[in-house]
Amino acid sequence: MTALIIGGDYIETLRRELLAHGLRRVEHWDGRQPRVTRRAIPVSARLVVILHDYVSHGVSNALKQQAYRRDIPLVFCRSSTHDLRQKLERLELAESPCRDGYPIGSEFMNGLTRWHPGNFTGLDRIHA
Repeated sequence: MTALIIGGDYIETLRRELLAHGLRRVEHWDGRQPRVTRRAIPVSARLVVILHDYVSHGVSNALKQQAYRRDIPLVFCRSSTHDLRQKLERLELAESPCRDGYPIGSEFMNGLTRWHPGNFTGLDRIHA
């Protein structure tokens, strides 16, 4: 499974956090150029992380629309490992060997669970 991080300059700690949550590959786009709005999210992407303190509204909205159309889970967060960790734990990856998660049933988050492509379970979309 691949995660796409949009925004930020130094993402090594965020990359390690995503790998600890069971993702195998992390791709990074800096998000500073307007042409990012025309780039397509990779087919292998199973999660999109937008660092909202580094991207413009236009880039954020364009990639958000792509993620919604392809039903890819989307996480908006600051460029902070702690913030990303909180959002990922709420998203709850189905196969998370490094976290002590539990099987998600209808009782999780008041029944707001659903299956996502790539074995993700959890909230539909996680916003800041």
